[in-house]
Amino acid sequence: MNTAYHNVPEIGELIYEKEVVVETNVKDNSFYSYADYHVSTDEKKVRMVGGNGNDDVLAVYEKLNSFFKQIGHEADFDRLYEESKRLVDVVKKCCGR
Repeated sequence: MNTAYHNVPEIGELIYEKEVVVETNVKDNSFYSYADYHVSTDEKKVRMVGGNGNDDVLAVYEKLNSFFKQIGHEADFDRLYEESKRLVDVVKKCCGR
């Protein structure tokens, strides 16, 4: 009986597979919406915006403003500034700074 197995490599044969990307790049904010941001935990919000422990309120403000523009959400200065201060406090509490 002659049985043929498909997709079975011969000994010594190299197999090349396509890599499949399953994680989204956080820097590419097009995967997010304001609804995603709104329901996220504070820690995830910091990651979505790209904040880190070295950022002051103005740096987070710039990142948050840019993030909101990329996802198509408009917010006024006061709201962005308050959210920026809050995110900086989240990082300070989290990291003990």
